[in-house]
Amino acid sequence: MWVALLLLLGACSARADGPVLPTLTIVFAKDTYELGEPIDVTMRYTVTGPETIPVAVITYDRSGRIGSYGFRARDDQGQTVRLPWEFWGGVGGGAFGMATVSRQRPFEQKVKLNEWLAFDRPGTYEVTGHSSIVGGIHGPLPTNGPQMLSAPVRLHLVDYDPQRRAQRLAELGETIKSSDERKRHDAYQELGYLLDPRAIPLLVRGVTDQGRNCSFAASAGLRSLRDRAPAEAAILERVKHGRPVPTPDELGTFSWLLGQLDGDIAGKSTGWRPDVEWRKRLGAMLRQRQPRVPDEQVAQYVIEGVGDGLVAGDDVGLWRRMLVHADHLPRGLAERAGSAVARYCAVSALQRELTRVAADQWLPGELRGGAMLALHRLGDDRQRDRIVLDVMRPRPEFGRLALSALGNYRGAEVGAALLTLATSQSQNYQVAEAAAQRLLDLSPLVPGPRLAKALRLHPYCPGRDYLLEALALTDADLARTLVREFAAQCQPVWVRSSTAMRLAVALDMRDVVGTVFTCGDRDSLEKLLRGMQEAWQEQAWTKDRQPWRGPRPRCQARRDTIARWFPELLDAASQPAGEHGGPSGLAASVLQSITGDSRYRLAHRDEPIEPYWRLWWALNRRRLGR
Repeated sequence: MWVALLLLLGACSARADGPVLPTLTIVFAKDTYELGEPIDVTMRYTVTGPETIPVAVITYDRSGRIGSYGFRARDDQGQTVRLPWEFWGGVGGGAFGMATVSRQRPFEQKVKLNEWLAFDRPGTYEVTGHSSIVGGIHGPLPTNGPQMLSAPVRLHLVDYDPQRRAQRLAELGETIKSSDERKRHDAYQELGYLLDPRAIPLLVRGVTDQGRNCSFAASAGLRSLRDRAPAEAAILERVKHGRPVPTPDELGTFSWLLGQLDGDIAGKSTGWRPDVEWRKRLGAMLRQRQPRVPDEQVAQYVIEGVGDGLVAGDDVGLWRRMLVHADHLPRGLAERAGSAVARYCAVSALQRELTRVAADQWLPGELRGGAMLALHRLGDDRQRDRIVLDVMRPRPEFGRLALSALGNYRGAEVGAALLTLATSQSQNYQVAEAAAQRLLDLSPLVPGPRLAKALRLHPYCPGRDYLLEALALTDADLARTLVREFAAQCQPVWVRSSTAMRLAVALDMRDVVGTVFTCGDRDSLEKLLRGMQEAWQEQAWTKDRQPWRGPRPRCQARRDTIARWFPELLDAASQPAGEHGGPSGLAASVLQSITGDSRYRLAHRDEPIEPYWRLWWALNRRRLGR
């Protein structure tokens, strides 16, 4: 029945006549290249008729090589040239835009042939380009249209000159030391094009490059080698003996890459997560090196290791080393470190080190706040008044962890002061908004009726969204009443706030949501759809939740609460797009999230997605009570 229904939907949506396609030709910068040399190729699109045809402009895809166009080749013996590496799919992000091609304005894109073809030996090759970037035909993203093929073009490759190759390897080795991420990325990419075992140590270094694109280019280079055993051996040597010691997060990257190397050979995908078996093996190797972790690395090692489950959280000696050398902790890990210290370091043997960290004004506030919370759990309350004073500052020093844990000390007094600041008639908007946000972080410090009264008296206060959400977390029924009032009065807090719309969805206010879908006001509909995007998944908050597990979650909605509005979302998605996209694009995004329609898109790449949305609704409407 499924197959028959899908075929029927496909037949109903098929076009009677095919689209007009441009002519694709490929042109090389020269006709002869050395093995491993970057091969520049121009893909040129032309039309001879009067049509103006939209095309997608895709310059890179972080998750892998671009799949909307590419190349195939055969050597002079008719053998197909291999792909440098297999792309197993995933989400990585990229750059996407639109252009047009007409008789007066051809369209060109310049790329490196090495991304799609790995030439392992000299010879003459016949190269064909293919592309499916014609847009405006097959769904929201114009990257899966009908395929265009170029005429084959001959390309000559000669063996590399050993002296020039050695010199180029040395130059690329210097380039990857640059602070310019773009230069490093291009260097790692060219190192991969060389298909040379001598590039392996440089590529292994790039796998842990802080630039995400650099890391992927280096990983792709290692996967491009025909013989992957040396790459595997170099990674294991790096984990076992390299300095500095790999961090646990870097270990996850290595285990992912080793899994990909295995998958390339065996033809099996390991997805985007680190390979479990490799992770276990590398974790055991790293734990053997644990006593030799340098002092300047130990803080990062402990925080990442505990978070990744590779370091035991009850090792007091290791935590002492971490606290002593906390000044080496990377700034980006401060929030994770504060949570981990609050959770694991409430041990009397660490009280002296915790006190030193809490008092060190040069350390990140999040880490100091975590130390204060650990001291508080040990019965040391000397830090509480400092937290209370910090709560009142527009930019608190100690972060949300300490504020949510200790900020409710003298809660009624703190709440009243914050509410006064948040609704003040002064011109200091920064102070007022920060105070409202703090009330949300620390809610419920103020009773619901008092919050509702303040919002009625001050509907234009800068932090009204924060106060409204604090009310929803404190008294949901009162928040529903207030949202209805704002909706009826067309207050700015309603018309201009996606937070109010998100709360209307999360609190299942069907009358209000239904009114917005039918009111005809484009701005209100757009805010409602943005609210639906934000109100995605319910996060339960329980009374026994410990503060070191993170700040209190916001008001969010169950999937089914949003999915019941599927017919209205379909109508919104079918509206004409405005200059900046408008409601139709937002509605399509919500529909894709509800249905997980990437499964349909991949299985039926040449058909529009709307029939499958309607099929999903036909199968689920009864369950959702519509």
